[in-house]
Amino acid sequence: MKKMKWLALLTAVLCLFSALALADAPAEELIPEVVSKKIQAVIANESGAAIYGAMDESGELATKAFGETVEVQTLGLGWCRLRDAEAKLYVRTKDLNFSGEDTDSQLAIVFLKRSKQLPLHKTASASSKTLTKVDDGSYVVVLEKGETFSHVLYGRYDGYLQNSYLSFRSAWQGDVARGTIRDPDRPKRKTTINLRSSDSKNGKKVRTLATLQDMTVLQIKGEWAEIESDKGIHGYMLVEWLELPEGLTLTAPAGSDEPVTPAVASAVFVDSQPEAPVDEEADDGAEEEALTPEWEDDEPAAE
Repeated sequence: MKKMKWLALLTAVLCLFSALALADAPAEELIPEVVSKKIQAVIANESGAAIYGAMDESGELATKAFGETVEVQTLGLGWCRLRDAEAKLYVRTKDLNFSGEDTDSQLAIVFLKRSKQLPLHKTASASSKTLTKVDDGSYVVVLEKGETFSHVLYGRYDGYLQNSYLSFRSAWQGDVARGTIRDPDRPKRKTTINLRSSDSKNGKKVRTLATLQDMTVLQIKGEWAEIESDKGIHGYMLVEWLELPEGLTLTAPAGSDEPVTPAVASAVFVDSQPEAPVDEEADDGAEEEALTPEWEDDEPAAE
């Protein structure tokens, strides 16, 4: 009997030391295991991470503890959607750690100058087998950054992408907001607007976005807004076409040199910006955005 009590006491002491070691571990050492067909992340916020039912921090549903592993369905710089069969659950990306890379290069955006898709290779070679093709504007997790190729996760795929087509980014540390895409002249009209790869009309068209849908707004830079769709596509659109919350202000991430302009509090639309020519930025009669298919259901179409 005494022997059993000593064993129980020893087990309890070992568990206590393990818990203390986890609590003292630096966030960058809490690296999730790479699991086939899954994107996983570890809660890196020592205070834990709040889980919400919507991407507006209006109602906290639960809290995940520091060091706990979560499975991610849709990536974003501002928000990530967690994989859950019963509910839509979201967590701020800044509370997550995806890999052993530096925090400013754990995520990357596919940036293409001409084509719409980028081959994901089996090995770090352009001549190796193509596993799938990654859509322009998509996010990937960077498992290991190499000199010319990086080892990445794209949905269920684990492969390599050329660095020259990747924009390495950190999770958005500042405030984010939700905005609704609307025609400033006819707010109830169903049409589409171009999403571009940079904050310029000369930026490559990534895709078209349907009006009357919500987007995550990372920041406002002059007449352009940096946004990400709920399907995990990054780009820039004219802020004039965004209906924003009254009194909205967006703070820049700590240490960021990016200029952030607060939205005008007294107007639904930022009226000081020039109107978007309908024949250039809006596509009358166009069908709504063909949203990126869920990774586990379909692959991007071949070129």
